[in-house]
Amino acid sequence: MVDLFLLAVRNVVRNTRRSAITFIAVLLAVAIMLAIRGFLTGLQDSMRDMVVEGQLGAIQVYREGYRKQVFGSPLNLAMPADETVLQRLRDIPHVRGAGYRLRFGGMVSNGDTTVFAMLTAVDPARDLEVCPRRPEDLASGALPAPGDPGGAVLDVELARKLGVGAGKNAVILAADREGVLNGAEIHLTGTMSAGKLPGMEAKVGLVTLAAAQELLRMPGLATELVLGVDDLERVDEVRARVVAVMGQGYETAAWYESASFVKDMIAIQNAISMVVSGIFLVVALLGVANTMLMSVLERTREVGTMLSVGMRRRRVRLLFLVEAGLLALVGAVSGAGVAVGLVLHWRRAGLDFHVPLGFDVHLFPRLTTVAIVATVMVTCLGALLSALWPAWKASRLRPVEALAHV
Repeated sequence: MVDLFLLAVRNVVRNTRRSAITFIAVLLAVAIMLAIRGFLTGLQDSMRDMVVEGQLGAIQVYREGYRKQVFGSPLNLAMPADETVLQRLRDIPHVRGAGYRLRFGGMVSNGDTTVFAMLTAVDPARDLEVCPRRPEDLASGALPAPGDPGGAVLDVELARKLGVGAGKNAVILAADREGVLNGAEIHLTGTMSAGKLPGMEAKVGLVTLAAAQELLRMPGLATELVLGVDDLERVDEVRARVVAVMGQGYETAAWYESASFVKDMIAIQNAISMVVSGIFLVVALLGVANTMLMSVLERTREVGTMLSVGMRRRRVRLLFLVEAGLLALVGAVSGAGVAVGLVLHWRRAGLDFHVPLGFDVHLFPRLTTVAIVATVMVTCLGALLSALWPAWKASRLRPVEALAHV
């Protein structure tokens, strides 16, 4: 087998121009495929983190049945805001922070202008542990301070419609669990850009948990408990521990269930990436097949000689397959090296990219070992498959006719 390998190496090296063209084709194909994969992985990480670490949290806990009633009477399925439970959850490995929230619909009014909004009440002292990237959503001003129960942040479009900005006052009107309408004055500490689909309005706002509990007559209650996780790959592992701590009567949701649109977007991007990568791979493999076919035609007499001196046909096939595998392996490994270099270069400073959902992201391209190894292996396997026919054609030559070939 060693002698066959050495013979394959000699054949690849002696046909310098043809081997170089095939090598470059494979190198470029693999480099482009992995560069695209690294860019997409960085983009997906940024979009996921923007939603999970900027707004949603990694894991949400509700009273059982809350998610089915979220458009009905969700306030009736509130939970006690128990500090003891929070401490037990914080002790779970990989939990970065935990806090209670209260979500409700209400009207925000300023003078004669009133706009309906979906409001989220958070504990300012704990919210940044769960969503450390929330300040990145700010368009102006700052988030409400822990000692400022009347502070609030509204989406920039909502604030513009109301004619208010940072430092201005507004009024929130909302119905409590009994259906009684209550009001409370807030003052804006800032505005935020919520990020939305084209053509949709982001009528959202952020208020303090203490202010919402007083407004809705729900002292010591919340509608959800949110956890931050330091490694999103461990969300399911942490979620299982959360379920054990909370016990019966509660339901949980991971970020990919609460923000399924992000998961769907990632799936679509991956599908498109596979199609594009497949096109580049097919082009490269056609080059490998063409190289091997030309090699068979040019080496007809050589193959005839090998067959006439007793080389078995299966070894002839194997020889051409080894040559194709060598070209693909060297080209794929070199292309992977180029891609890794590019991704590391881009990762140092990051890349600014505009997402067609109304916001910009600063992404850091990233390549996983699995992606690199899988791309190299698929390329090599594809090269072997593309060389099957030329190898079979070479092994079927008749020695007498091959030796007489001019």
